[in-house]
Amino acid sequence: MSQNTINLIVIIISGIVILPVAFVAMRKYLRKSKERKEALAKIEEKREYYKILTREKMEKCPREDLSSAAVVHVLRKESEDYDNVYDNLNMSEKVVYVIYEIMTSIQKGNDTLRTFFETDFYKPFFPLVDEVFYMVGCREIGDLMKAARRFAEIIENDLDDDENDPELGDYSRYNFADFTNEFRTLAMALKLNDKLTDFIAEHKEDFIDEDVENIEEGENDENISNEI
Repeated sequence: MSQNTINLIVIIISGIVILPVAFVAMRKYLRKSKERKEALAKIEEKREYYKILTREKMEKCPREDLSSAAVVHVLRKESEDYDNVYDNLNMSEKVVYVIYEIMTSIQKGNDTLRTFFETDFYKPFFPLVDEVFYMVGCREIGDLMKAARRFAEIIENDLDDDENDPELGDYSRYNFADFTNEFRTLAMALKLNDKLTDFIAEHKEDFIDEDVENIEEGENDENISNEI
């Protein structure tokens, strides 16, 4: 048997082995691609559904959707009146908004809490960065964020870094990378997402769009009158 014949046989055998593997890989990719599209479609559907929160929607909202519903709700209010979002949110809405924006600011691997504290738009919310975590039952994160806020003030105003600064407490030697890593660790250890969900469940009334609710109640009353 010539060398060329042997090489041809090797190529054919290789093809027989590789093609099924490639086919399976392609099917797996397409399946994942389809699943990804379906998942994105569901997310978009939920986003549209929870833009306006009525009492009925909040009462029927599954626990696993509560955080998403509240976030979509506050972001819609932000988009409607961007410059006055602080004044337009009640305290429960501010809790969700601040925690969401802080977590979003460190979502990428290289981002730190400095991203949040260097964003001028968030300045009205800076006094709340500790309180919102106290309100959801994560006191350790609240203490951490209080120190991070003080550290941001020191940097912004070029102040002396006092090791005995009472607001820095145990975090006097931390930089923003340290604050961020500690935040991520505490968020997981204290189950921040679960506690935020618990908070939303306890304050459902605060996320209802009263204007829409009143309109719908008026329409229902009118329908009942017409039926009578």
